[in-house]
Amino acid sequence: MVFVTHELANKFNPYTQPKIVISNGIDPTQYRPLPAPSNSNPRLVFSATNQSIWHGIDKVYQMAEHFRDWQFDLIGNLDLPPEYDINNSPNIKLYGRLARDQYESLMAAADVGFGSLSLHLNNMQEACVLKVREYLAYGIPTIIGYRDTDFLTSAPFLLQIPNTPDSIQKSLMEIKSFVEQWKGKHLDRNKISHLDARNKEKQRLDFFGQILNNKFG
Repeated sequence: MVFVTHELANKFNPYTQPKIVISNGIDPTQYRPLPAPSNSNPRLVFSATNQSIWHGIDKVYQMAEHFRDWQFDLIGNLDLPPEYDINNSPNIKLYGRLARDQYESLMAAADVGFGSLSLHLNNMQEACVLKVREYLAYGIPTIIGYRDTDFLTSAPFLLQIPNTPDSIQKSLMEIKSFVEQWKGKHLDRNKISHLDARNKEKQRLDFFGQILNNKFG
């Protein structure tokens, strides 16, 4: 069996031999590296197909309320949490669902992206979120709220905040420092070559080949 995270693989320990962990990848040829923006104030982007509790949109609003000078661009069919009023958050803009040729300009304007922030609501600690791979392919440093399977050791262009309900309140200084550090900068694509789906598919086929050749007894 092939698992996308170690967390999933560990849950099936008693049942699966042989097994391997190969996380989600991305085709970097589909995403042109974007030049770093030159915003006067930081601009952050989030994208999702639709609303899901683990996205942590409420936490985005918490950030926006604290960092009033930052602009937050939200892409996708995302509903506002009932306790938040968009009229009280003029630094948040909802764009609805967009095709890539429509949202790429928002990616080009972004200093920082952010992935899912509330995976604790799914009882998950580890993930390999595709939107994060897309941000990184564009060159955008990113804030996440979980362990990423491909970055289990630290990476300077990823800020991992706690996977807890109070993660924003606990991490305001770290978030501010990360965004200010990366404002107007993009990461080197060579640092994410291991995210290439073609390399991951080779791993998968090599694993299947070992099984066919009875390498696992």
